[in-house]
Amino acid sequence: MRKNLEMVHQFERIGLDFVPIPVKSTEHKQELMKLFRLNLDEIMEIANATTN
Repeated sequence: MRKNLEMVHQFERIGLDFVPIPVKSTEHKQELMKLFRLNLDEIMEIANATTN
């Protein structure tokens, strides 16, 4: 839990909002994690484009 809280604080420091979402099942969690990774990849691409 502490590791997750640190990740939330890191998101806040760079201006990203973090919303905890309850999951219905393992499959639902996997879907949300996939979406999270896709969104994070997009955010990283935007960040890289603005720093280059």
